[in-house]
This record gives sequence, C-alpha cells and structure tokens, in this order.
Amino acid sequence: MIFAVFHRDKKRVFWGKRGTKSKFDHRFGGSVQYAGLRAFPRRLPVHLLIRLNTADACVGVRLSTAQWLPLLCAIRYGACELGYRVLSDNKVKILHQGETKVWRGFPSKEYPTALPAKPMDLREGIYDPGDPQNALMFGGVFGYDALTRRQFANLVKYVEQEDLPDMVGCESAEEYLEGNGWPFLQGPPEDGCPDPTCRLHDVTGGLRTFALFQEEDRGASKLWGPNGENLQIVYQICPDCSAILTTHQCT
Repeated sequence: MIFAVFHRDKKRVFWGKRGTKSKFDHRFGGSVQYAGLRAFPRRLPVHLLIRLNTADACVGVRLSTAQWLPLLCAIRYGACELGYRVLSDNKVKILHQGETKVWRGFPSKEYPTALPAKPMDLREGIYDPGDPQNALMFGGVFGYDALTRRQFANLVKYVEQEDLPDMVGCESAEEYLEGNGWPFLQGPPEDGCPDPTCRLHDVTGGLRTFALFQEEDRGASKLWGPNGENLQIVYQICPDCSAILTTHQCT
C-alpha cells in the first residue's frame, strides 16, 4: 500500500503504514457507520477507505464539524468522482457522485459492504529539494518554489541525464519540468469545489491535494475486485468550505 499525506504549504510528506497501530487510532477500512453514504435512494453506499484522526498533526487537515476525517471511495461505481462534506463524526453529505449505477462486475457480487479493518500509522517522510530525484518525484505536489537556483539547475541536469519515458515530445528538460506531474499518474488534479454553492465550484485548481492512495499490485484484486485494475485515488479539500473531492487516476 502507498498512502501519502501532503502538507503542501510546509513542504512535508507523511507516509501511512497499514498494520501498524497508532495512538490516534487511524484505520484502513472498518465498519464505522456513517449516515449519508448513499447518494441515491435504493442504491448501494460508497465505501469507507480510510479514517483519520485529525488530532494527529500528521494529518494536516482540520474540520470544524468533526474530529474524524473519513476518506470515502465509490468503489462499486468504478471509483468514480465523489464529492462530499463531513457533517459530524457519524454523518456525511454526498455533494456529487459521477456514476449513478453500480458497475457490473466491478467489483464482484461477493464484495464486502465494509473493508476489513486494519490499524494504520502515519510517519513523516523526507522531502529534500536538494535531492533531484526527490524534487522530481514530488514536483506535482510541491512545485519547485523551495528549490534554490543551484538546486533547480541540478534538477535540470538530472532530467537531461535520465532516460525518462514520459519526456518524449519535450524539447528541453525545462519544458518537461513545467508539465511534470509526479507522483500523480496522469498529472496534478485541477478540479473545482464539488459544492455548487461554493465560490470555488468552477475555479480550476481551486482545491488542495492532501492525500494519495494506491494499493500494491498483489493486493489490488482484493481491494477493487477481480475485474478491477489498480487505481491511484486522490483526495482534495476545498480551502473555503472544506468539501472533499475523491478522484482516481489509472495505472
């Protein structure tokens, strides 16, 4: 499992480790019941993927309405775009769901209503703008503002020397870096707020990416079902109204 939490302004990254208990009781999966998980009457609910305790400074997100931050995913609906608001520690409101019907065979009919609960801990990782490989890997989240002129020059040199498959079509390393979206598989998200009443609803890039999840290949079939490919799940939050948007990018 790859689970990362980003503090974009402070240029910090935290990694989640499933199976390791935290004093804040972070959880992967679990049967915690939230009211409001059904976007449409008589349709199956979306899934609780991860539940974080915002009392942990590693989470980097504060909610005025709740202590616990549920990271939801519409797995049965092809992991479609999902916008929601956390109303309390046991209630959410779905603002937008991209698919209205369950995808046939995704996942299987035997798929659990709740994912098996496992403890999870958050530990700080390293973001070193002086390390070209590190700076490149998080360029889509942090940009290059933290780099000195020499550090950026070293990064350009690193890109020129590496045989990067996604550099095809770029005339220079600088052009490549302008479009670099790592760690996102299909580039940094540029969505607006999922709440139609928010002033950032139609604002491109109005949200802040705060978390990213991707299952290990050997566990992907257990999470997404035998007919589902592995996905990268991206979580963004609105800086104005705290609405959350879940999207996915394909491997």
